[in-house]
Amino acid sequence: MFAVVRYFLHPALLPRRTPCWRWLVDINDTLTMDPIDLERKVTPFGKAIIPVHMLNRPCAMDEILPIARKYRLLVIEDACQAVGVRYKDKFCGALGDAGAFSFNKFKNINIGEGGAVLTSDDRLFARALNFHDLGSFARDLTGYLLTIRP
Repeated sequence: MFAVVRYFLHPALLPRRTPCWRWLVDINDTLTMDPIDLERKVTPFGKAIIPVHMLNRPCAMDEILPIARKYRLLVIEDACQAVGVRYKDKFCGALGDAGAFSFNKFKNINIGEGGAVLTSDDRLFARALNFHDLGSFARDLTGYLLTIRP
């Protein structure tokens, strides 16, 4: 996992529950992930990149996405502070393989607690659904996926 940490450690601590190593990537002048430092730190052991869109400033996704594709890495956007923010013609959180949003009291849209994961990948959707409500939702999802997908 490759992540940027600024103010809050959750993007870097998140992969602790997985068999992944974490590499922290420097930030650039926009306070977001530096693509040059990211490419320097990519190793064959990487599984995903977690770019953090910070303070309504999107990461340089035009540079990060090709790096991810080149090394066959997932891109899981932390868009918690970029709700409604566009990067070029797409919304932050919808550029990578998945996008994560938080609704806690310190975020742009808050309801006290909770969050959302966006993805168009059915396999990632099923895996994310298994973690719903602290993992208490894990079960056979075959019929469930068919009922909620258009």
